Amino acid sequence: MRRASVISAFILLIAATVVSSCSHKDILCPGKEERRIHVLFEWDKAPDASPAGMTVYFYPRSQGGQIWRFDIAGRSGGEVAIPVGRYTMIAFNNDLAGIRFSGLESASTAEASPKIKGSGVSGSTGQLYAGSIMDLEVTICGVTYRRPDGTVKECGQGLLRCSPAPLSSRYNVTVRNISGLQHVRSASAIITAPASGVNLSTAIFSSTKSSLGAQMNISSADSTLRCSATALQPALNLQDAVLTLQITRTDGKKLSKAFNVTDQILSSPDIRNINILIDSLTIPDGNIPLPPSGDGDDVGIEVGVDGWSDIIIDIFT
Repeated sequence: MRRASVISAFILLIAATVVSSCSHKDILCPGKEERRIHVLFEWDKAPDASPAGMTVYFYPRSQGGQIWRFDIAGRSGGEVAIPVGRYTMIAFNNDLAGIRFSGLESASTAEASPKIKGSGVSGSTGQLYAGSIMDLEVTICGVTYRRPDGTVKECGQGLLRCSPAPLSSRYNVTVRNISGLQHVRSASAIITAPASGVNLSTAIFSSTKSSLGAQMNISSADSTLRCSATALQPALNLQDAVLTLQITRTDGKKLSKAFNVTDQILSSPDIRNINILIDSLTIPDGNIPLPPSGDGDDVGIEVGVDGWSDIIIDIFT
């Protein structure tokens, strides 16, 4: 009976030692050992997000390691298996046909940008979400990682929490109090303001602008033109944001007019939902008087009265 008690005490001592060692952050694990972890996406930064799926990259923090990629359906997350080690993790939604991903060979160069058409203008991209964990340690006993706010999390069950953030803006354009709207067959808006790219690990936007194009809805009832489209947030240190209206009149003539909308974008109370308003506009109903031919640098556009231009080359074609 005494011997059984000694054996029981010895077993309990071993068990306590194992538990203690697994909670120790400096535990050494075999390099090829795999650990199954559960990636949980928390949408506190975007409660209404409903992506069809998320792509997750694990980049080894040591040279020569293998990059691991997983595609997870839905918004909740899922289970993956990777070798123990230290990683940088990047996650983003994979359901946007209008977004191009590049530089995915390393976490520092991974970038998202709008897909540009032949005319140099992108269409509506949809809402991009991305999240990262810069220092993740995976051991046979669980995971330890640092959240973006600096807090360190440790989970023996291998639960990894990631909070993707929205990186896009919705640009809403309204042109109201229009005179001559009856002469308009179709209209479109080009917004030169969205960033041309964003780093997925740091969420830092490019300072270079891109152009977003959208067809406008014509409302004769209240004499307005409206459209909404989604692209990346405005370029870093935005200057000279331009809204270009293009119209095709009922006689087939194509005209355009540009507006500086920098102040409206920079003063927007919600960077995710930007409203641009043009109040009072007159659509010419006849031929636009054009200036004499000269050695101007503008190719394909002749400027007439009241800021309207006669489009020789439609930038949408």
